[in-house]
Amino acid sequence: TSNSRSDVWLPVSGNPAIRLGERVFALGYPYYGLIGRSLNLTSGNVSALRGLNDDSSHITVSAPVQPGNSGGPLLNKSGFVIGVVTARAPEWQVVERTGTLPQNIGFVLRGDKLFEFLQRSKIVLPNEGQGQMDLSDSVPEFAQRAVVPVICYLR
Repeated sequence: TSNSRSDVWLPVSGNPAIRLGERVFALGYPYYGLIGRSLNLTSGNVSALRGLNDDSSHITVSAPVQPGNSGGPLLNKSGFVIGVVTARAPEWQVVERTGTLPQNIGFVLRGDKLFEFLQRSKIVLPNEGQGQMDLSDSVPEFAQRAVVPVICYLR
């Protein structure tokens, strides 16, 4: 644990009431460095309340996600983190089996699983501060500053 805390953060919902069809927003850095280095926002809907192979720890979303979105937050319309982007549909496997290319099928670890992980890791979440925001028009500046790229280099 660390005694320092960022001055910007996104509120995490420990028990989000995720609804089929609700509007969601994915923040991340798709193809970081290849197409740009700025934060991207995509939106879509919760298209299934389970993930790949009916995994109950994940949900499926129609918000387009790419490499570089993984690890990024999925927000509901009130700005609460309700999940973490983990993957998208395995395109070439789907093409080989069906002859069609899947579009906008992303998988997100549910917010309650994220919350459990943070608690097990003894990460203390703020219970006041920025809180709820309205994403119907735009993403507030502080929320944009709360999502940063993490770059991993292989040796």
